[in-house]
Amino acid sequence: MDKIKLNGDFNGGVLSEAEQVEAEMASSNPAYFCIHNAMRRYQYAEAVAYAQGEEGAFARLPAMRFFYFYARFLHGQSLWIQNCEAPLDFAAVTEDDVKYSMKLKEEIKQEHLLNSLDPLMRYLYGVILRQLGLHALAQDQLILAIAEEPFMWCYWFELADCVMSTKDLTDVLSRVRPHWMRDFFLDRAYSALNMTEEAYGTCKYLRKTLFSSTAYVMSQLAKVCYNRREFADAAKLMEKVRIAEPARLDDMDFYSTVLDVRGDKVRLAKLARDLHDIDPFAPETNVAIANYCRIRDQRDKTIEHLTMAIRACPDAPLPWLLLGHEYTELKNFVRATASYQKVVELNPRDYKAWYGLGQVCENDKKYPQAAVYFYRSAQNGRFDSRVWNALGDVYDKMEQAEDACRAYWQAYQVGDKDDGAIFKLGKIYERDEKKEKMVQAYERYIEVCEETLNGNSNGKGKEDPNRPGFAYSDVSHAYLVVADAYYNNQRYTEARALALKAALYSPTDTDVKSFCESILEPGDPGFDERSVLEKTFQSEYTCMEQSLDEPT
Repeated sequence: MDKIKLNGDFNGGVLSEAEQVEAEMASSNPAYFCIHNAMRRYQYAEAVAYAQGEEGAFARLPAMRFFYFYARFLHGQSLWIQNCEAPLDFAAVTEDDVKYSMKLKEEIKQEHLLNSLDPLMRYLYGVILRQLGLHALAQDQLILAIAEEPFMWCYWFELADCVMSTKDLTDVLSRVRPHWMRDFFLDRAYSALNMTEEAYGTCKYLRKTLFSSTAYVMSQLAKVCYNRREFADAAKLMEKVRIAEPARLDDMDFYSTVLDVRGDKVRLAKLARDLHDIDPFAPETNVAIANYCRIRDQRDKTIEHLTMAIRACPDAPLPWLLLGHEYTELKNFVRATASYQKVVELNPRDYKAWYGLGQVCENDKKYPQAAVYFYRSAQNGRFDSRVWNALGDVYDKMEQAEDACRAYWQAYQVGDKDDGAIFKLGKIYERDEKKEKMVQAYERYIEVCEETLNGNSNGKGKEDPNRPGFAYSDVSHAYLVVADAYYNNQRYTEARALALKAALYSPTDTDVKSFCESILEPGDPGFDERSVLEKTFQSEYTCMEQSLDEPT
């Protein structure tokens, strides 16, 4: 009867492997419960004291050794946070900041020489090595841990965080044996390296397998959709996550950011209220409340809640990034720079933080520094046309026309539809009197405008509420320049059609009027069609006035 009570479950008295380990530790060493309870209460010094008194059990119970070193590691992290004089100010990491980790590294290294490390100790060793910036050594330890216990979720995720480049990823994949958990690793690594399309394909594959309704897979796919600027799809996926796990806090800060970008005040307010009811002090809750305050233009409260989120979890990049955005909008560039630099320190692959630093320097008219930051951002976020556009704008201000042209062309190549990169390219060619390239650029710009305005762009399903739209004057100018080139090449019919379209977008522009009059003079082919063109112009312009609003 006692045995049934000890093993009492609905599996016929059969314990899982984890339960067997816990039962063994509980029966052989009562201090386990004291250590476990202390760590659950975040009393890491107390856990260290309990574990230190059981050093004789380390050889017999390797898990006890892991608890001892892990509690010391967490205790060191908490001490660093408590002793930090200004946690919201950026400061480069010094030797004093990592001395505790360095001491642990040497002790675990010595332990490795005396006794071979078990997978849990290798994992902890890898975590410490990554924190110290020794990513190659951390990869070695984590790969060895995965080889022994491939089902440990945390091993794969920590390994993904150690992958700093595509070269590292290729090397790691060649050393890790095939396993179905590797797809989760690839998804996280692709996302960390900003390889959006690869991450999208991996998430889609995971959803087609046994993990179609898994909250983690859906949230990862939502993040990829967000990077692809498919905000509606990201919001739908995160709403499914909320339905599947109503009490979930993980990734809810990201969901609140999606709702903020979409301008969905109602759902954002409900999310913030629900998270507050679950845990009012969680960093995800404070980020959600900050996003709600931001959408209501309550800047002071936004900064206050972001600060609370940072104090709760200083290593989370998202609150620092949002704080940098807030300070940038408030023109507090010193604070904004400090926030963005903290994000870069936490995750050097975050292209949005590099982009934010570039914006700050550009606003301060420090164009060379801005170009460096935008270039770093472009290296990490090659798929985002806004980064290449910003880099081209800075090069243009620095009068480096050739570099600006390369940046604008790259923006067009990665799918720029709204920021007019190809139009800016045409303006540079027009300024430099490169007529053939100018006409080609404006022709491409006209194609983009017509595709987007007709709703036939290849960005089906995409939306961007912050899209500035096309300036009618730019569209009219492109039509006019191409029409002039066609007329000079005796392509009269096409020139007249484009001139008419130029007049539709700028009916009061004197240059457009004079050009239209010049190409429809008596003696030109098609002069008899002038009255027809005038009637067509009047009818089409009237329809345009009714259906289109001039963008501000």
